[in-house]
Amino acid sequence: MFSLNGSNSKKSSGNFWKSFFCSNFCKFGIQYGVFLMFSFGVVGYFMRKFEFPVAPLVLALVLGPMAESNFRRGLIISAGDWTTFFTRPISLVFLALGFATLIMPFIRMIRDHRKTREVPPSV
Repeated sequence: MFSLNGSNSKKSSGNFWKSFFCSNFCKFGIQYGVFLMFSFGVVGYFMRKFEFPVAPLVLALVLGPMAESNFRRGLIISAGDWTTFFTRPISLVFLALGFATLIMPFIRMIRDHRKTREVPPSV
């Protein structure tokens, strides 16, 4: 197992993880930090096991709060009117691009499935 001091013994590796959990608990004084750390470890394990890319998750975690605050700012400016996001040309273009980005993989999958089905058998 990996350890920070370069040795490969299980004892030093175990002490590293124990100190990591204890320092997290001591810093916050509640078990919430330990639970949160364990939860993200489980999520990371399954992401690696099922080969999910990490970059979209990091982008979502970084850009999500900014997008939410700007969405809220837009609603405040428009006095709570949702139609602002659909009637303005630039927002309509961005919504169409987002929708196309979500739909294109399904269209490609259907097109590829039809191509493989239409291939005549070789003699």
